[in-house]
Amino acid sequence: MVRGPVSTTFEKDTTQLMEWYNSSDPNMIKVIKGKFDYFNGQDGLIALPNKNPYWKHYRHSTMFRHSQNRFDNYYKGDEKDILVHHLG
Repeated sequence: MVRGPVSTTFEKDTTQLMEWYNSSDPNMIKVIKGKFDYFNGQDGLIALPNKNPYWKHYRHSTMFRHSQNRFDNYYKGDEKDILVHHLG
């Protein structure tokens, strides 16, 4: 198992991100902590939009239209994922 450096003290620091998400609802942003650099084992963060990837769309048929049964996706494909690494 690869382990990064182990710190014996906690250090608090600030930084300015080059890109970020604006959202009035914090639940719409997903942040995942993990180890994303296999060579040094330090922690990192991934931030991405927290949209429902798939939802079932169903429309019943009538005399003038066909029924619809499909899965739709709220992602457009132009969303950015923000990766912050080397937090250790």
